[in-house]
Formats: sequence, C-alpha cells, structure tokens
Amino acid sequence: MTISQKNILLTQSAHLFLSAVWNIVGVVLIANNQMALGPTASIKTALFLILFIGLIYLTIKRFPKAYILISAFILAGAFSAILPAFFGDPNIWPSTFWRFSGVALNTLGVIGAVLGISVCLNSDKPR
Repeated sequence: MTISQKNILLTQSAHLFLSAVWNIVGVVLIANNQMALGPTASIKTALFLILFIGLIYLTIKRFPKAYILISAFILAGAFSAILPAFFGDPNIWPSTFWRFSGVALNTLGVIGAVLGISVCLNSDKPR
C-alpha cells in the first residue's frame, strides 16, 4: 500500500467514522427529546458506515473494482448529504453551525472518495 493510498484510506475512514458518530449522537439526542445534529440519525446507518470502513481496507488492494464501487457509493451518499444544507429547509438542523459542520464532514467524504477512485483507476494504467 502506497503512502497516498494510506492517506486516502485515513481520509475515508475519518469521514465514515465521524459520520457514524454523527448518527449515533443524533439518536441519543432524539432519545433525550432534543433535536438531532442534522436530518440523519440512525443506528443502522452508523453500523453500515463502520462496515464500509472495513470494506474499503479489505478491497483496495485485492479487489480494486469492488473498492471503486464502494467508494462511488460513499461519494454518492456524501454528496447527497451536502445538498440539503444549501437547498433544503434550514430548520432540520439545530443551528447554522451544525448545518455547515455537516457540509464540512461530507466534503471530506467527497474528497476522500474522489481521490480514492482516481488513485485506484490510475494505478492500473501502464507507465
């Protein structure tokens, strides 16, 4: 595994882990009759995000096509989570701070996925 692959995996892992925490915190807040940090709050989603961390590590070297597919799924999820911050009802976040914190978190996910897909696609090309 190259240094760039390690950095990309760390970026993707940070996004996925922090997104899982975001969801778990949201569930806890809702259970305490408070507003979630954003429009998502799901233990199932948090578990899937943690599962994706393992999958990207398992597939990047052995199954690059599977890694690209998983990263594309992560990219779609992260990008689709950014859009409501700009085009959705701002009242689904407890504050502007949390709205744009979600944007920052998911931008990290978009960057990690795009870089991961790019590096994986370019590593197969002959030099």
